[in-house]
Amino acid sequence: MKTSGPVGYQGFAEVCYTLGPMDPAEEAARDDEPEPARDAEPESDPGSHPPADVAVPPELDEQVAPDVEHAQTVGEWLSGKPLTKLGHIIAGLVTPLLIACAAMWRLKSFTVDDAYISYRYARNFARGLGLIYNPGERIEGYTNFLWTVLLGVGDKLGIAPTTTAKLLGFSCGLACVALLFYIESQIRPLRAVPALSPYLLGTTSVFMGYSIWGLETPLFAALLLGGVALMMREERPIADGPAGEPAWRRIARQVPWSGAVFGAAGLTRPEAPLYLGLMMLFLPGARLLPIARGEGAPERRPGLLMVAIAGLCYLAYWRLGDRDLDRFRVTLWTAFNDSPMPIGVETADRIGQGIFYALLAFAGVAAALELPRALVTVRNIARGGLFAAIVGAHLLWRKAFYGAWVPNTFTAKTGNVAQQLSGGVDYLKHYRDNEGSAVLALLLIGVGVAIALKHRHLLAFAAIGACALTYVAMVGGDWMPIYRFAAPIQPFLYLVAGAGARILIEEKKATFNWGLLLLALYGADHRNDQLKADRIKVLNDEKGFWDRAAGGVARWFELEREAYGRDAVEGALALGDIGQVGYETNLPIVDLLGLVDPVVAKLPGGYTNKIGPRFNDYFFERKPRYFVLISAEFDCMHPSVTGSIALWRDPRFLDNYEVSGRVLLTNGFSWCLYEHSDAVDVKRPIRVVDGPQTYRFERSDPQVATWTPTPRRRR
Repeated sequence: MKTSGPVGYQGFAEVCYTLGPMDPAEEAARDDEPEPARDAEPESDPGSHPPADVAVPPELDEQVAPDVEHAQTVGEWLSGKPLTKLGHIIAGLVTPLLIACAAMWRLKSFTVDDAYISYRYARNFARGLGLIYNPGERIEGYTNFLWTVLLGVGDKLGIAPTTTAKLLGFSCGLACVALLFYIESQIRPLRAVPALSPYLLGTTSVFMGYSIWGLETPLFAALLLGGVALMMREERPIADGPAGEPAWRRIARQVPWSGAVFGAAGLTRPEAPLYLGLMMLFLPGARLLPIARGEGAPERRPGLLMVAIAGLCYLAYWRLGDRDLDRFRVTLWTAFNDSPMPIGVETADRIGQGIFYALLAFAGVAAALELPRALVTVRNIARGGLFAAIVGAHLLWRKAFYGAWVPNTFTAKTGNVAQQLSGGVDYLKHYRDNEGSAVLALLLIGVGVAIALKHRHLLAFAAIGACALTYVAMVGGDWMPIYRFAAPIQPFLYLVAGAGARILIEEKKATFNWGLLLLALYGADHRNDQLKADRIKVLNDEKGFWDRAAGGVARWFELEREAYGRDAVEGALALGDIGQVGYETNLPIVDLLGLVDPVVAKLPGGYTNKIGPRFNDYFFERKPRYFVLISAEFDCMHPSVTGSIALWRDPRFLDNYEVSGRVLLTNGFSWCLYEHSDAVDVKRPIRVVDGPQTYRFERSDPQVATWTPTPRRRR
């Protein structure tokens, strides 16, 4: 029997057939053509134009169980009948979109401080200065080229980057929910259970928050999901167009435009090649390496490929953490012996390295043996060529404009592997706790289903999750609230969890389904509690802190300009948190963390710890007019962060700088504005910004050093 879509669901065996790693052309022609000999060569290249009579897999309206009676009431649906197309759209798309809108709306008032760095680049770009931070300094202190350019275009049209970022992020967040609905419907035909992954995405404060907090995360995720959706469509046979179709339109239909979409993602974030590469590794068809061909030869096993990729990720982490040396020598031996090791340290080190390289070779060979032949088809080469052309053109422009092949931020945020790994592992542990055990259980169930059914799309998404999370651990995570680096990975994890759960639910095993129902109820309760906790953390703690700290410094400069004129206040400002302060003051910035300063970025040490004699010397060589010192007390004499401590302890500091202003925080800290003695106007009083209130003290007033506001609640 020939069907217009995937084989109907009638049991676990047919699910395996529906979701197996079969080439689309073979699947469509399976019922009309005799089965070829196992050792026969494929009829056509997977990337070539298929025969005209090959059925094209169905669109969404045909994916919704076309040959069975649909539920017309809630009672019929609960009895097991599949939903109609409209029912799936309402339950699986519209409802999650409304949930996502509500989540983003409630979180919209916060903006991450680093977002203002891109805003300043975009504003300078719109003003014709180019993609620069400080006028005259060509330094790439951003990693989101396309996002920054779009903000600059909006600014040129009269829309401030702060507004453009919110609107664009909100739109991309909703687009991601819609794309998850589409992709999940292509992975598994929609029947009795609506798409689940849109719900998982719409109810996480991680993704919904970073869709509206000013960063490029939602655009990057939308382009990745758009590239995946296009790539899945491109795997279908190309149907013949209407008679008389122009040649350019026929060629356009055959071009794998997913490569261009992934290329746009590569202009938005540098991790895009990882996502495209892994999707390519799970293309359908026979093995690339013709090993064990002929009668009885095993079929390609994408599950083994996913396991091998996960193993390579772990080995890379293990190697960078130096776990093959001391840990092998000490932990393994002393676990079974009380006596000293019978071999020397160097011998033990060589054995540890040998074990590592043997495991690495095994995982690499296992992965290589399962690579698809479709990797070297014309279509896939064209896909990779489009991606390489877009990303390569930007790379050449970067070298010509900035004089470097990589962004300055890469140098600034690296330099201490041990610090990065330690911070990255802790980052992932906290993210795991934020997700909750119910979502993690669904994810593990989905991975198990993907391996059991050899479902290459779910396995590809699982491999993407494993590799991307490993990358997050290696770079050390970041300082931003509620796990920004996990946000673009979440859609792929949720596709695995959602599709895997739907497959098992539709097995109609009452015992298991009751268990899943209880798990879902527990997960919904945890999700709701986590949303509340995250909202309180971000809107009360994070927003309150940054509004008072960075917002207070910007307000100090605004008040000083109003009182004494812009020229009397202008001068370079040195600080670590350059985002909002740099954008709102528009002063020349000396970045003490190195994001927009290559000298600091190249100093030894990890991110936020690039200090030492050269750090201090560079500061005094630059001789900034202002310096923001972060003090643990209101008196501005108790520096609390690495850069502030290093400069405070230098005898040159107090000889050249004195307090001109203070910004008081609610946790007992102060952001203190020190001004160079050569620029200090002794007639100007010291201004203290305390939230919405301000105070002024004459420089000779004895209260300047001892005055503190009303005692405050510590945060």
